[in-house]
Amino acid sequence: MTFAEIVSAIQDRLNLTSSASSTRVGTAVNRHYKRLTTSLGISHTSRNVFNISANTTASSAEVTFTDVEKITRVYYLSGTAKIFLDEVTVDELRDDNPPTNNTPTKWATKTISDSSVTVLLDSLASTSSALKADGFITTGTLSGVMVPAFPESYHDILIEGVLKDEYKKLEKLPLAKESKDEYEQRLSDLRMWIAKSGYLTIRQGERATEKFVPFTYK
Repeated sequence: MTFAEIVSAIQDRLNLTSSASSTRVGTAVNRHYKRLTTSLGISHTSRNVFNISANTTASSAEVTFTDVEKITRVYYLSGTAKIFLDEVTVDELRDDNPPTNNTPTKWATKTISDSSVTVLLDSLASTSSALKADGFITTGTLSGVMVPAFPESYHDILIEGVLKDEYKKLEKLPLAKESKDEYEQRLSDLRMWIAKSGYLTIRQGERATEKFVPFTYK
């Protein structure tokens, strides 16, 4: 469903026709959309950006990636190979005396703004060079024929989310509760649909470079 279709469906359920109500409902749809896409378990809906580029600055250990809400990993290219940096804490990096080179080995999230993330490296750049990252982009504001970035079978979540708020304003509490229950159930269904897989193998610390050596008693 497009944004306009979702707004229209909500207005039909509430018998609303004015342009003012359309604007109010549209604002509510976007509010729930942003909540939904950042909700625990469904971050896949906003994680669709890879190979984000940012340039280091000579004599600086900080790099800012724009139009993102979170960075998940940082790396640079050596030929065609990706050299991944280890993620550590800011305190760990601040305790070190950073060398000057273009081959950092560690990074940490320093600050997060409304639409950018600044990371701290374990080295001061000797020259400006490209650094890359994967992460979560900022969720866009829906309008017109734009479509929410999650499966259409679950777009009714946005409808029920707005309905529960509107019914509550109208003091139609039984209807508000009914929409709230439907909203939460469908949101739970979406989390499960995204998370479940019959074939995924997860190994803790899969990218670790050091092998684990089991302890043995002597």
